Amino acid sequence: MPRTPGLPPLSPFHAAFGSAIRVAREQRDLTQPELAAEADVDLSRLGKIERGQANATLRIQSRIVDGLGVGNQRIGELMDSYLADHGAQGSAGD
Repeated sequence: MPRTPGLPPLSPFHAAFGSAIRVAREQRDLTQPELAAEADVDLSRLGKIERGQANATLRIQSRIVDGLGVGNQRIGELMDSYLADHGAQGSAGD
């Protein structure tokens, strides 16, 4: 499936979640293929989630967070940071 980097995120929340996943993945020195395998998520879907261009069910979100080995609180903190930096309203904990 072709890459779609030019498409905008579905919403600020999608962008924040994707950014949080990417930051946490990079902090853990994991590649996208490594995380996709660990979380049992299709690689192209993970890329779209990281770009905020795809919905992730709670089950997929949970598998990704588990695959990263970080807690939901850390993902929420990274999302809040992204939202604050990008001028979005609300917080991930709302």
